Amino acid sequence: MVSAFEKNMTGLLLAVWVNDARPYGKIISSDTGQITAFLEKPTTLQSGYINAGVYLFNNTIAHEFPKSNVFSLSYDVLPKLENLHVLKTNADWIDIGSPERLQAAQQLF
Repeated sequence: MVSAFEKNMTGLLLAVWVNDARPYGKIISSDTGQITAFLEKPTTLQSGYINAGVYLFNNTIAHEFPKSNVFSLSYDVLPKLENLHVLKTNADWIDIGSPERLQAAQQLF
């Protein structure tokens, strides 16, 4: 991922392919990998690339954080970034974003 990060990028987000993006939302990007939109959780079955929760940012990212002590990177920061790119992968991925999913993942190891 580090080797894919270019100086002109504000950030690089790792995305993983899933057959059902309904629980997550989708990342829409150009042919060059620049993120053009985040599609919130679709209501119909759609496959696509989703945010895998791994990021690389340049040092300007701190200027984009809201002034409040509590904020969401996904909702308050990422959609506002210019020149945010995606690195797409078809690698295996396990969602641990909720207590139930974390517990299910722990059973695998």
